[in-house]
Amino acid sequence: MLVTGGGQLKRNDAAGFYMALALLTDTTASMRINRENLFRPVASIIRVKGYEELWQEPFVACTPFGLSAGVPPPAPNTPPT
Repeated sequence: MLVTGGGQLKRNDAAGFYMALALLTDTTASMRINRENLFRPVASIIRVKGYEELWQEPFVACTPFGLSAGVPPPAPNTPPT
């Protein structure tokens, strides 16, 4: 689901096509948006049930590019900060 952005930006000072930052939620690791290298200003959010789920398929090998980043849930048995 597109939360915000994603529209075409109009620029008079530079030729080319420009896209506004986009935020997508409710995506899964198997979706194309999370498996391919977009080279666009897009962030997608994959919600997981817990820390252990991050180390299972399809998260571990969802992309051959290695260009993803994330904010994992707290590790098990970690005191709150």
